[in-house]
Parts: sequence; structure tokens; C-alpha cells
Amino acid sequence: MRPPDDLLVWPENMPAVDVFCAMLTQWHYAGMGGIVGLRYEALPVVLALRGIQAADQPDIFEALRVMEGAALDEVRHG
Repeated sequence: MRPPDDLLVWPENMPAVDVFCAMLTQWHYAGMGGIVGLRYEALPVVLALRGIQAADQPDIFEALRVMEGAALDEVRHG
């Protein structure tokens, strides 16, 4: 999955956005508590399939966490 064409993403952020989009099917739900976050155990597979080099993975992970937090805030508070 790719972000919409009308979404402005700086080129240096595109790998992180690509990983986030690939993780969109990996949300963890806690019953009636709703979404609690991404299933990080799926992340190594996504990083490998997206060709993210080991040296870049910490930065990608931190960017993913920022996007995850923003998404959770939006879901919880609209």
C-alpha cells in the first residue's frame, strides 16, 4: 500500500511512510479497549520485504512510532 498521490511526503521520509503503510494490517486490538498499537513482531518481515538496510532501521522504527502515535491519537480523540 502506498500513500495517496496528493499527500506531500519529503523524499527522505518516504521509506518510513512506506513501512507504516505496509504495517496497516498489523494493528493490535485489546478487545473492547480497541486499538493499542502496531504488532511489532511483524516489523522485521516488513523491513526485509521493503529492503530497509540494518543501518537505517533504527531511524525507520522511530519514525514509525511517531506515525503510530499520531494514528492512535486520531483514533482515540478524533
